[in-house]
Amino acid sequence: MEYSLQAICNEFIENRRILKNVFKAQPDAIYPMCANLYCAHNIPADEQKLLHCKQIVKEESKTYKRFHGNMYALVSCILALSDNPEEKRRQAEEYYQLLKQYFAPCDRLVFAAFTLADLAEPGNAREIIERGHELYQYVHQTHRALISEDDGVLAVLMAFTEKTNDALIEDVESCYRTLKTLAQGKYVRNAALILGLSDRESQEKSEAFIKLFNVLKEHGLNITKNYMLSVLAAITILGIDPEMIASEIEDVDKFLSTQKGYKGLFGTDKKRRLLHSTLLVTTANSPGIIPDVVSVKSLLPLLAVQVIMMISCTMSVLSLNPPQAKNK
Repeated sequence: MEYSLQAICNEFIENRRILKNVFKAQPDAIYPMCANLYCAHNIPADEQKLLHCKQIVKEESKTYKRFHGNMYALVSCILALSDNPEEKRRQAEEYYQLLKQYFAPCDRLVFAAFTLADLAEPGNAREIIERGHELYQYVHQTHRALISEDDGVLAVLMAFTEKTNDALIEDVESCYRTLKTLAQGKYVRNAALILGLSDRESQEKSEAFIKLFNVLKEHGLNITKNYMLSVLAAITILGIDPEMIASEIEDVDKFLSTQKGYKGLFGTDKKRRLLHSTLLVTTANSPGIIPDVVSVKSLLPLLAVQVIMMISCTMSVLSLNPPQAKNK
């Protein structure tokens, strides 16, 4: 394994250990997703800062009431990435209130608020939100197979692209038609949306996606047709040789299989371990989430994957914690 990839793997394991110390008894999906989030930002998890942000979420923010219980860990981790968590919380809350004027309020919309806090220029957030809503409405009315009621978050990410609305939707639809040969449903749709964030020709990137999928299968990597497809879409955009990607995933998967929490009878199952391995390879080959240094265009695919994986965590948590009836 190359040194840089090994370093990210080591960082991932350490981040995961710290997160488990700070957030007890969380769903298993949360720890690796948040650990990888820190790797993507090239920031080591800081236990004291996480504890501080945990208190912010629990005590100060009305916006995050939906996250009482397990979900506060996700928001705490996002806040702890900032040099100024209190300001980040305030800004995200302001954007969340704006988002609620255009999209139905839900837990996942908070991720869009944080994305705006990271990427939007001062005074430009409403314009981005309005374009995201316009895209969402257009797709919902004319291409309903490409979007669902929960996709307001992805619509906001799409609004950061420089493509015209028509060009963007045509691109996503073309990718979706090609990818449907592999699977159906929201996972293929999410992969097509991520591919649409790239400026490469629709047919070229769709065929590259299918080639990557097939190469991984030839290597005996059991690629499940769920959230893994979104990760593969982000890797496809990077334009890296599929054989190299397959080799790196194999190396990381072998490494993880020797680590606490992944090995033994009660460790993470092989399918989830492979997902984590693929995420780490994506992170290792991406420019890193550094908004002030890296262009927004190059950040969008990786950010989209991070958002989709966070959403997958909310689904896991919500299944464990069904909403309680309100007191009359």
